[in-house]
Amino acid sequence: MAKAAPKANRKKGGKFFFLSGDFWAHTFFKVLIAVLVCVGGWMLISMARDRCVKFSDFQVSPQTLELLAKPRWVRGPIEKQLKVVPGADGKVSLLDPAATRKIASGLAANPWVKEVKSVKREFPNRVRAEVSLRDPAAFVLRGNSYYIVDAEGVRLPGEYKDRADTGLDLLIISYVRTSPPPAGKVWDDPAVVEGARVAAFLKPHADVIKAARVAAIDTSNIGGRRTPREPEIVLITAGHTQVYWGRGVHYPGSTELSPARKLENLKAVLRQEGSLTDKEYVDLRFPNPVFRDRKFYLSSL
Repeated sequence: MAKAAPKANRKKGGKFFFLSGDFWAHTFFKVLIAVLVCVGGWMLISMARDRCVKFSDFQVSPQTLELLAKPRWVRGPIEKQLKVVPGADGKVSLLDPAATRKIASGLAANPWVKEVKSVKREFPNRVRAEVSLRDPAAFVLRGNSYYIVDAEGVRLPGEYKDRADTGLDLLIISYVRTSPPPAGKVWDDPAVVEGARVAAFLKPHADVIKAARVAAIDTSNIGGRRTPREPEIVLITAGHTQVYWGRGVHYPGSTELSPARKLENLKAVLRQEGSLTDKEYVDLRFPNPVFRDRKFYLSSL
């Protein structure tokens, strides 16, 4: 009888043991321990990551955000408007796995930015971003404040009391009465939109504009608001000469010259007269430009 005990023990630990309650109890206990270890480890890692993310050594700030290939006009308040880091405290940690996505999203939401091309981390706290920017075309003067618009009349960030604060040398769209939209939105006024398009067309010809001393664009008669008998767009020089430009640069009609030919007319007048200082007006709208001296002498080329 003493030899029967080992046989009974072998049966209990044999191939049918996995059906017993002891097997499942042991298995459940092991799985529970593994789950608790995993959850505890995950919590410790999360706590450590959250603590590390707050380390100041890894925080990206406007001072450590570098814009690659930025134009020369990006400086002063405009550069500050561009280098805004998303977040309540204006900082993002490079230890945050979503850091580059957050910074790219913040840049893309900036009205100055047309496209975010790349965002790269450089530890411990630098980020290099390549973006395509909206090109400022003109100032809009409303009241005593200046606003910047691009070639399509999109208002860009900022409100300025002094144009010199921007570091930009742009023509002024004057006599605007409509209120400015939020930054990033098109100014809902044809006078602003058409003025911005003319300014953008003239911008590459800074030498001609400087020689003619053109300072502002008067679009107050756009669409014949005052009278259809007067030109819709007039360039105003520093000496108060009126340069009759006519309709907008996208005008499809054939009753006026193209913008390029109007510009050639202006060059021709400058070549012949030397300057526009003594001119009351110069009309560029037709094949032979007409101008009148302040002594009321009418002439043409």
